[in-house]
Amino acid sequence: MLIDKETLRLIFGLKLRSLREEKNYSLKDLAKISGLSPSYLNEIEKGKKYPKTEKIILLSEALDVHYDELISLELKKELKSLQNLMDRKVLKVLPLDVFGIPMNMLFDLIAENPDKVSALIGTILEISRAHNIQIDDIFYALLRSYLDMNGNYFVDLEEETKKFHMKFPLNFNGNLQELKEYLISLLKTEFKVKVLEEELIYQGRKLDKILYYIEDEGKKLHLSNDLGIKEQNFILAREIGFHFLKIRHRPKSSMIRNLDSYEQLFNHFKASYFASSLLISEDKIVKHCSNWFLKKEFSLEDFKSIIEKYPLPPESVFYRLTQILPTHFKLQQLFFLRYEFDQKLEKYEIARELHLSSIQGPHRIKGNEHYCARWLVSKITQSALTNVDGVEFGIQRSNFIDSNQEYLILGVAFRPKSKSEKLTSICLGLKVDESLKSKINFLNDPKIKLFEVGETCERCSLANCSERRASQELPFEFL
Repeated sequence: MLIDKETLRLIFGLKLRSLREEKNYSLKDLAKISGLSPSYLNEIEKGKKYPKTEKIILLSEALDVHYDELISLELKKELKSLQNLMDRKVLKVLPLDVFGIPMNMLFDLIAENPDKVSALIGTILEISRAHNIQIDDIFYALLRSYLDMNGNYFVDLEEETKKFHMKFPLNFNGNLQELKEYLISLLKTEFKVKVLEEELIYQGRKLDKILYYIEDEGKKLHLSNDLGIKEQNFILAREIGFHFLKIRHRPKSSMIRNLDSYEQLFNHFKASYFASSLLISEDKIVKHCSNWFLKKEFSLEDFKSIIEKYPLPPESVFYRLTQILPTHFKLQQLFFLRYEFDQKLEKYEIARELHLSSIQGPHRIKGNEHYCARWLVSKITQSALTNVDGVEFGIQRSNFIDSNQEYLILGVAFRPKSKSEKLTSICLGLKVDESLKSKINFLNDPKIKLFEVGETCERCSLANCSERRASQELPFEFL
């Protein structure tokens, strides 16, 4: 097992402390027997120093243990959960510094209270195993928390797109093909990236789930020709973001899983933010939303025109709103969800989520529970299945019966790829509070219906729901 020096010092310190306590020695006792100073021994136990060979020999003699046992990387049974965590390199991949927790502070905590920290970590690992939580799930959760901390708005990235516009003016005149060709030419001339728009095939098998992949250290981009032009434009703009921001450590394809580190995911987010900011101007979308919110009546056509005005897919426009609304309109309590509906299984899955200000429902649930059929997403998805265009927009007010919190929900359902058996639905939820009431004039339009909703059928306390898709064998209070 390859191990870094910092973790090596921590393991040695934990072993030394454990062996010392087994002998009922204080630091002064061990110092007296070994001839080493108490302060030096304290620094070793805290993982700040690793002793030289001759000093390890002194310690092994003082503690009456074999030299090889003292330097081995195996910890005692009580600290096995810590051992598992270090073997899996979880401590090193967690970006604790992002949240103001330097790694040395964590190491100090482990060194001071190894048994208690080990018990805590063991509990977390047990929960992770029980719910099949992978390291990627932890990375995504950390990213969502970081976005929440910053209101999902980053001035430095907004400024980078403005610098790019000054250097490479990008005037979108509504012609998506011209924009695509311009983005490809920028990648080729400015960043020496060759774009290959093609059917993605590997060893004779079509890669249905891959939208793009890169080769030659990012100098060759293979782009699926099965995508719509707006989806292609977003990928091209994000690729420009990787190169303009000089990002090297990044995922190699659209399958953002099995990541090497949190840095990969965060860099992917930064390039995606750049792409959205580049093609959805901050000033323009603020102006469009301001004019829309002033209207006293809700119009589905007005809503559609806002979303379709930009050269990016609906998901990107909805997500851009999560960056703009909290900052410019002070609508800070919102959620964003992307659902995927499998027609064969007739099942919804939340594939992407963001909750700002608090963990607001609904959110992703692992398992076989059925998401509430009274949500807007269910209605617009079923309509999209029969819609000639395969696209359906919708709006509703949802009151979550268990939390008694009400949200204005805006949504769109569409088929992301022409022959896909899955439909994608995007929902943006804005908490109905005094701030929202003062910002959106059409909020009380009677055309916007109010629905009582739950989270999943299995957890729902709504009596006699005609749309329930799951049986409840026990009364709700026992579930």
